Amino acid sequence: MMRLQLDRLATALAILVALGQASALAGEAVGQLKPDPVRGYEVAQRACAVCHALGDEDTRPLPSGVPTFPAIANKPGQTVEGIMASIVLPHPPMLDTHLTKAEIMDVISYLDSLRPGDAEPLLEPGEDKKPLNAPQPS
Repeated sequence: MMRLQLDRLATALAILVALGQASALAGEAVGQLKPDPVRGYEVAQRACAVCHALGDEDTRPLPSGVPTFPAIANKPGQTVEGIMASIVLPHPPMLDTHLTKAEIMDVISYLDSLRPGDAEPLLEPGEDKKPLNAPQPS
């Protein structure tokens, strides 16, 4: 009798562990993607390129006082928190972009890719800073 109860308990525990691992993997795969500069460039094209130049190759006239993405990325003392605050709490003339945290982190990853290789990264090394060869806006 005691052996049967222990077997049932072990089976129940194994099922709970398996469900927990599956849930963790699903969460990582769906909702906890690492910041990605390519996705960040795509978000920036959609939400930011109306006012900001996304790269040095973009030479179109910009609204007065609006920095380019390379200027934002390389601003002395720039931080992830500073960029997040500017996006989440926009200041005039900046529009509210209604970006998710994941989208903001992707944009920051794109900005990080615009920094020179010897610059201190905006994102922590564990956050996958990748070099980006994204197409430039036409």
